[in-house]
This record gives sequence, structure tokens and C-alpha cells, in this order.
Amino acid sequence: MPHDLVIQQPDTSPATRAGGAELLLLFHGVGASAQDLQPLAEALAELRPKAWVVSLQAPHPSEFGQGWQWFSGPAGPKARGHAAGHRLRGPG
Repeated sequence: MPHDLVIQQPDTSPATRAGGAELLLLFHGVGASAQDLQPLAEALAELRPKAWVVSLQAPHPSEFGQGWQWFSGPAGPKARGHAAGHRLRGPG
């Protein structure tokens, strides 16, 4: 995705690969973006110098008016009316 942030890309030369590399993927919540996790990602990069640290950007604009989301689900504003109506009717 074009808005993903690679915070840290470790040196992958054979001389520095000893001990293996790690991959830390950070996923933001609804209404946020990959950039919102940059401070956390930078702190993790300091703690894990051999790790790739990547903050991923969700593909869909948020239904809440700002930021991004990974999927649309029952918590979204489009589904609220239907779900609330179902609860009011009760079972059967």
C-alpha cells in the first residue's frame, strides 16, 4: 500500500544477519492511520535493532469520517440501524 510506513529496514548483509531477523507489523484501529503508530514503531525499532518495523495502512476510508479501516462490520454506522432494529423486535 502506498501509505504503509517502513520505520526500520535492518542491514541484511550476511555479516549482520547472524541471529536472524524479526518482522514487527503494526495495525492501527478504526479511524486511525499508519502514521499514528509512528512513535510506537520508532520505540520498537530502538528495542529491536535487527527487526523490520512496518506500520500498515488499512485499505478503506473509515466510515466514521476520518482515518482508515480494515473492513466494514457490524460496529459500523451503516449496520447500526439494522442491528438496533433487530434488537428492538426481539427473538422470533
